[in-house]
Amino acid sequence: MLDTYEVLLGHRLQGGVKLPAHQLEELEDTDEMEFGHGAFKCTKIGYEDRWLYSTDALRFHELLNNSGSSGELFGQISFVLERLWLVHILRAFEHKKWLHTLKDVVFVLDGSLAVYSVSAWLSTAIKNELQRINVAQKQINGIDLAIIGVEKTGRFVEHFDLIDTALTGEKGIFPNRSALLLDDGYIKRNIIFSKSTRQYGQQTYFGRKFFYKTANGYRLVVQTPYLADEHSNLLTATPEQFPRLHDICELLDQLVSNRYPNSISPLISAHAEAAIPLSLGNKLFEEIANEIKKRGQ
Repeated sequence: MLDTYEVLLGHRLQGGVKLPAHQLEELEDTDEMEFGHGAFKCTKIGYEDRWLYSTDALRFHELLNNSGSSGELFGQISFVLERLWLVHILRAFEHKKWLHTLKDVVFVLDGSLAVYSVSAWLSTAIKNELQRINVAQKQINGIDLAIIGVEKTGRFVEHFDLIDTALTGEKGIFPNRSALLLDDGYIKRNIIFSKSTRQYGQQTYFGRKFFYKTANGYRLVVQTPYLADEHSNLLTATPEQFPRLHDICELLDQLVSNRYPNSISPLISAHAEAAIPLSLGNKLFEEIANEIKKRGQ
């Protein structure tokens, strides 16, 4: 995972963008952050004995709340690791010379194809690495990678529900087996109200959204990645800008959940595998509490 992260960091180092404040709190905000691979010494005068690390570039330290729960910090770490894991798995396929199998594999990510907050720079790096891997496997398979993100909550989910509702309150007016491909203008006029000249999600997303209503009438907010530069042009919304759109829609018809809204079976299975069973969880937390109590005695 660290190797994969440092490959993405390499994309960042080539970016030439303005750097944030230095990661050492003692230094002034005017001192730019120092990036590097592995562990390395700070170059600032008077701080040459201080070690810095490649992972400092994720800037998690900025979210630490010394007087609170630091919930945002832990949420950001989890969110970033999930997206790093996607790239890591794809790089593993390449390293093991399994690229020929990718024509039969769909990768599903829980949530947006994006990286937010202090680590948002990863979004562009992930996009660049996905495009590189896609070019390599497409030379073998002749088709793009199939990667989707599925949003279960949020303003896009709420908007899809709204346009599927008649003025009389009747549900189901959006046709089954239909997709609405979203462009920048539609998003800013109807969902995320904005007059900004900057494209929606320009600094945070490495994929774009569309609405799909399955054959049995369930709604899904889905994203596909930017596997070519033209895919990220949100001024237009054509099927060609959504890699493997037809294949993905047919797959969603088969995988959509009738138990949980706005979700598909791979995500439900993944959550079930990750969850701690209630009986085991009670015993586990009881043992942790007893251990803490013993240390305090």
